[in-house]
Amino acid sequence: MKTISMTALAAALLVPLAVSPPMAVAAGKKEVAQPESPTNFVLSKQVRDSAAAAAVALKANDLAGAETAISTIERTASNDSERYVGRTLRVRLLSASPPTVQSQTALVKPLTELIADPRTSKDDVARYNYTLGDFAYARKDYAKAVQFYRQARENGLRDDELNLQIVRANVEGGQVSAGAAELDSMIAAQIAAGKKPPESWYRFAAQRLRLKKAPEAAAWTGKWLAAYGSRGNWHDAIAVNGFKDEDESKLPAAERRDRDTRFVDLYRLMRVTKSLGGEKEYLEYARRANNLGLKDEVKSVIEEGRASGAIPPKEPESVRLLAAPAKGKAAPAAPTEAAARKAANGALAAQLGDVSIGKGAYAKAIEMYDVALEKTVKDTDDVRLHRGIALALSGDKERARADFGAVAAAPDSDTATLWKIWLDSPPAV
Repeated sequence: MKTISMTALAAALLVPLAVSPPMAVAAGKKEVAQPESPTNFVLSKQVRDSAAAAAVALKANDLAGAETAISTIERTASNDSERYVGRTLRVRLLSASPPTVQSQTALVKPLTELIADPRTSKDDVARYNYTLGDFAYARKDYAKAVQFYRQARENGLRDDELNLQIVRANVEGGQVSAGAAELDSMIAAQIAAGKKPPESWYRFAAQRLRLKKAPEAAAWTGKWLAAYGSRGNWHDAIAVNGFKDEDESKLPAAERRDRDTRFVDLYRLMRVTKSLGGEKEYLEYARRANNLGLKDEVKSVIEEGRASGAIPPKEPESVRLLAAPAKGKAAPAAPTEAAARKAANGALAAQLGDVSIGKGAYAKAIEMYDVALEKTVKDTDDVRLHRGIALALSGDKERARADFGAVAAAPDSDTATLWKIWLDSPPAV
């Protein structure tokens, strides 16, 4: 048996050009055998020769030759030093092989044994834990993945992707709050270091937490838009959080009207954030506003679309909408203010408020919504949302926040949240 230092062994196993470890023998003196220990390897000549052969084969990508040499080490190993050499080379061989479920499964045992072996460096323990974390994540064992990832970090691995994997595993495993808190810490660390955190971090949290229906989702949408408030991101946030696909042809008339109202409120936000996405969205906005009898809004939206180049001057549907009589609850003519004030309930006043928003007469809209809320209204959330929109567009942010915060039930509360985000984080110019 020959004793070999840890440094020499690392050179033999991990540096491709090394084929045999150097002998630590003083000039002119006989080699003195030392007892085996985590820092002192005792290897037979056969193991040393097989390790050198495996290193040469791996360097040449001769996987079959490496398999023969490594199998010899595993079969003949008689102490912990030799078993360590065999496991380390087995990991190198499996890592060099085409990635398959089988090769990943085969890696688990030697990696686990190497993590527990005191001969394994702290850096390698960290890397091996990271690898096992990735394997656990791939098989959707998210709790185990978090455990391995944390072990990797505790052993000194400093890597943003590792930290993000901890976030992902927590979120996918149902520990949403823990994942959000982890990401918060990552962002705080980046900012403290004078760096701007990547947009992908914010986008991941906003989108995944929304899918998980986590209470933190709205806050993360706000953080994302505050940090990266481009028009495109505003468009995506409104579209993903507000619009819901549904076959409207089967909806009762009242539900179709509610849907038109909700979509118009979202398109208004797209309009103010300058994120309307071309001809299709301008025309759908105008069509739904027309369904609600908001002819002034129809006209201004189409004119804006034409001025921006989104709608061609003679586009057929825009021509038809401008010429068509109004539909909806405001048709054929808006109620008078006198009638709204005298009415037994607040429906007419709320209707007049909606028409006033469409005209851009925000002060009048606010006044009419005030009247409506002093009376009985069928849907208080709807009136508070619309008064909040009128207040926001008039510049009264504090009162707008109060109204948006008072909207209790979805989907109006979801729309109100997006408008609140706009108050706090208007899009970048």
